[in-house]
Amino acid sequence: MVKFTKRQDELLQLLLATPVGLSMSQIETAINSSRRTIYREFSNLELVLANAKLQIVNQDHHFQLSGTSTDLADFQSQLSDRHGIAPAFDSQTRQNALACRILMADRSMKLKELALDFDVSIATISNDLTTLAAPFADYELSIERLKSRGIQVAGTESNIRSLFATILNNAINDYEFFKTIGKLQRGLEIAATDEQSYFLKQLHPTVLLHCYQAVRNLKKQYFSSVPDGQLQQLIITLTTAVMRLQHGQQVTYLRGINRDDFLNYQRLALAILTQLPAEIKAQITGAEIDFLAQQIKGLTFRIDQESALSNYDLQLTYRVKKLIDAVATNFDWSFGTDDQLLNNLTAHMQVALQRNGMPGPVPPSPELQAVRSQYPKLYAAVVRGFAATFPDQNFQIDELTYLLIHFASTYEQQLSHQSLKVLVLCPNGMTTARILKVRLARLLPEITTIEVARIGNLGQIDLQQFDMILSTTQLPGFKLNYRVVSPLLLENEVSALREYIHQYFPSTATIDSQPAPQPVTTLDFDTVYQRMTIAKRILDRFMISPINNEHETMAETLVKITRHIDPKLIRDPLEVAGKLLHRIGLAPVGIPNTNLALVHTLSQQVTAPYCAIFELAAPIDFKSMDAQTIRLQRIVLMLGPADISDYENQLMGKLSALVIESQENTETFMTGSRQQLYQLISSAFLNELTK
Repeated sequence: MVKFTKRQDELLQLLLATPVGLSMSQIETAINSSRRTIYREFSNLELVLANAKLQIVNQDHHFQLSGTSTDLADFQSQLSDRHGIAPAFDSQTRQNALACRILMADRSMKLKELALDFDVSIATISNDLTTLAAPFADYELSIERLKSRGIQVAGTESNIRSLFATILNNAINDYEFFKTIGKLQRGLEIAATDEQSYFLKQLHPTVLLHCYQAVRNLKKQYFSSVPDGQLQQLIITLTTAVMRLQHGQQVTYLRGINRDDFLNYQRLALAILTQLPAEIKAQITGAEIDFLAQQIKGLTFRIDQESALSNYDLQLTYRVKKLIDAVATNFDWSFGTDDQLLNNLTAHMQVALQRNGMPGPVPPSPELQAVRSQYPKLYAAVVRGFAATFPDQNFQIDELTYLLIHFASTYEQQLSHQSLKVLVLCPNGMTTARILKVRLARLLPEITTIEVARIGNLGQIDLQQFDMILSTTQLPGFKLNYRVVSPLLLENEVSALREYIHQYFPSTATIDSQPAPQPVTTLDFDTVYQRMTIAKRILDRFMISPINNEHETMAETLVKITRHIDPKLIRDPLEVAGKLLHRIGLAPVGIPNTNLALVHTLSQQVTAPYCAIFELAAPIDFKSMDAQTIRLQRIVLMLGPADISDYENQLMGKLSALVIESQENTETFMTGSRQQLYQLISSAFLNELTK
């Protein structure tokens, strides 16, 4: 829209309000200007009035606007929007405003039109354009003066956006910026009375509010320590990008990107873009993600990073599995059949890594020393295995002992057999109580059932159901009979307990040491049918699909993949792609010595469990779980709804573990057909169903 000066606006409003016309003296008095100035304004307005099919005519020494009633009404309506009135600028500010004007123009513009916009002469505009040539060149842009066509900017879309956003950010202070956003949120308009408002009005108010909200939604997660002035820079950059995108101006693919270094910025860019309304997200391309990521990378503020590991980290699970294998080799004992050991160790390592290998608060170090003394060979195997599988971690001795306890617990359980109902109480942590439990079961087969509980939970336990209560510490004020034993259950304690049991529970003296029969879980027909249906649906959705990813980044590839999936399964592909990229950013997901990466997430935008393989046309270098680089060709994608059921989660967990369960399985996922993988997955699901 053409920008009128205050005097031009007053003059036009005066003529519109007086259809019969006004004498020159009346006009002079009304707008407090000289006759010479008024005639000059008539000349300046000639072109814009002609474009509106109007003209100023002198009828019997009375000046009036001439045109049809429709054209006059349309012009009146346009003029009533006072936002377009340009304030008076100094030369530097005018040049910045002029730069914004030509950068955002969707057509070439005449010098006279620009002169009218800023209420200066054509010569002044021409000189301003000459001055702007140098800063434009810094952004690899040029101002072209085309004969008979006018002025236009030549250069890439990304550079046009960058320069425009930079000018606005420098011209607008953060106080006015956020004050204006507050006004827009309350439904108020921006008054066009100064240079701040002029530059603020270059940002479409609705788009600005959307972009502000998108960044604010992530402030706690990523920008809690970022000053307002730097948040302004990000919001203006984002708003500029969306405005240009809505006008059909798209960026092209960026080249020369360091993929590893760029991933976190892509992740953040996609997280921001997924906060935008659906009609905007539908226009987002992979190149747009990379553009915003590049802009974010160029900002000076520090992006807050998430410190916590994800609830299910395949990388960590992979390394823990390697640890178990290494300890088994060093100790010459098989732990591989104990799923509980893998689960417990993985959960423990998640916490331990967050503590940077520092030991937990309990038990005290002397007690841990006793554990190490009890299992010296197993401890040595744990230390060697840990050093081989977690070379990047420097755990202290006590923390390594916690790992030993997990292995010792499994070791003792495998030696023992479950055969009087006993409650074992511990003061705080449950770790050492586990080893006490299995030693009780192995050394005292007379005990039928052993349950472990914290002393703090006594109020929630029916104590009358137990034949005997053992505690690892004194219980002052406890009214029931109990015995104090050490967590390691020394030989003299075993003898004392056996004598106690045979004295007070003589019927147990003749019980042999055969394992107690395990309870059989029975499922009703409806439950079995429901589970079979869930498994069958996951299997039926499983496909191997080719993806053309030539010259694309991981962000671009993930967006293409999620948009490839049935819309009934993914409501918002962009948001799901963002969550997948976020997951990749937490830790490498490439499987070592393969062409595979397992990428997974849960999202409210996913309607049902889904697994598929996407085969890349162009293999890419990708970081694996052992921090090495693999040639990624197949992405094993696993998605689930945020409210995924326990059984659905169980199946998806089994599916993910299936990839690394054996070398044979891994090779099938690397090269196998859909039929081969269907058979492998269906067999695994059948085993889960019949457990």
